[in-house]
Amino acid sequence: MRSRSATKSAISRLKWPAVLATVMAVSAVLSQPASAATPDVLAMTGYTPSQGPVGTVVKITGTGFVAADIVQFNGTTAAVSSVNKKGTKLTTAVPPLATSGPLTVTDPVTGQTVGIPGEIFQITTGIHADPAHAWPGQHITIAGSALAPDVLEQLSLGGEMIEDVRTNAQGDFQVGFDVPWTERTGRIPIVLVDPAYGQILSILEILEQWPQYGHDPQRTSDNPVDTGIKGSNVGGLKVRWTSDLGGISRTSPIVAGGDVYVGNDDDLVAEDAVTGAVKWTFTTGDLIFGSPAVDNGIVFVSSYDGFLYALGASDGHFVWRFPTGGTGASPLVSKGVVYMPDAEGFLWALGETDGHLIWDSSPGSGNLQSPAIANGVVYAGDDDGNLYAFKAKTGAQLWSLNVGGVANSVSVEGGTILVPSADGFLYAVSASTHGFLWHASEGTSDYGSVASTSTAVFISNDYFVRAVDLATGTILWTYETGFIGPQSPAYANGIVYFSDDAGLFALSASTGAFLWGHTPKTGYFDTSSPVISGGLLYEGYEGSSPSVGGGVYVYGP
Repeated sequence: MRSRSATKSAISRLKWPAVLATVMAVSAVLSQPASAATPDVLAMTGYTPSQGPVGTVVKITGTGFVAADIVQFNGTTAAVSSVNKKGTKLTTAVPPLATSGPLTVTDPVTGQTVGIPGEIFQITTGIHADPAHAWPGQHITIAGSALAPDVLEQLSLGGEMIEDVRTNAQGDFQVGFDVPWTERTGRIPIVLVDPAYGQILSILEILEQWPQYGHDPQRTSDNPVDTGIKGSNVGGLKVRWTSDLGGISRTSPIVAGGDVYVGNDDDLVAEDAVTGAVKWTFTTGDLIFGSPAVDNGIVFVSSYDGFLYALGASDGHFVWRFPTGGTGASPLVSKGVVYMPDAEGFLWALGETDGHLIWDSSPGSGNLQSPAIANGVVYAGDDDGNLYAFKAKTGAQLWSLNVGGVANSVSVEGGTILVPSADGFLYAVSASTHGFLWHASEGTSDYGSVASTSTAVFISNDYFVRAVDLATGTILWTYETGFIGPQSPAYANGIVYFSDDAGLFALSASTGAFLWGHTPKTGYFDTSSPVISGGLLYEGYEGSSPSVGGGVYVYGP
């Protein structure tokens, strides 16, 4: 058997004669030496670093660069990440399957190619995920460079085997991979076992999703781990992309699996969460008012045609549907079960994969709002004035409490159930004693759900946003604003987001101080609740006319 050092030596002998020949050939056609660079004339004066594995970010200096330029590492084309306004700095990254050799930039119009004569970019050993930050369910590419050639290698993510990959004659590989929907948020190791170099490590950052209305099964509207937007950069949020879907969008956006889902008239539309490109559209039989929910690769959405639909998240293919009656409520997903209320007072529990009925309950005659779940108990309120608690496994009713009419989804924070009531108050109810803890004024009878943390509750309603102490109901601060309809606020990383009839805004969660705001283009009217995921802020806009359709605005630092 060849030793590790012998294997490395063999790899080197295989590559360098070809590399030197390529360097000589490319050097002969490079347009000019670095010292001849002049403004607006395509020229390369240098690049850094001069070596690195696949995925390494490389900054090229020179003149005359534009975004359409073709960058190649020894003939393998790489994407241009950015070019500064002066055209003197171009950023790229080592692409999969690149080999050591000249680094060049080519003008696609004139065909002029520039580089540094006699210099090469050395490809070194490593692995890389693209993108390096991904949502569960998202498709990524994993590539390796300068490994042992023509061998089968073990690739794993977070300790779980992905597959065996085979390197090519240059010791490179590239494979596509779907991040498991069950993958936990945070930094996850990607490990490759190579016969020449042993274990090779890279890191994949798994992003926190916002997979259903209110973010989580408790409907807290709190993203507890996303820190991409913070106090130091929120003031500089800019529009990353927008979409105009042509119809009227009445739902809040949902972000999962690298996509954003939004209802538009009777369509459910899936857009790329980073670019906004429409991936697929599914048409139901009537209008969609309730926000969709996503779990384990399936999207659930209710329509006023009387059905709850289950669709494949990747391409929108039909999976199953269940008759629930026309409703504007949003489905709730938790531990493989979909909970869906209807307008006739029924609450249904269905199996995620095939829609089989697990249980149903009809506690009253009122219109049930979207439910929440915590500690094995499902909570839902109706417009007849009652809050109900059901055992999640069986649907057995545990208790009920009259709260004056529930006008939106309840939420659960710790042992406290937060109930927006039709009498203009937010009620805090004990999950253990089933009694009232406190109440705080929300305004009139037009309000949404709340956002909550372990210490505070955030209310947006009528003409103000208010922070309330979770334990006592004491008002901590109030911020006056424009008219706020039934949409709810959202919380992440010390910032409260809310929308009113003028636009989308951000406040300090501790003081209520104004941090940022944006007014959309004329003609939009905002009825959506904000969503924070992957370091970006998403907001849906309803639209107001055939010429100004509804869609999504996405902001980032």
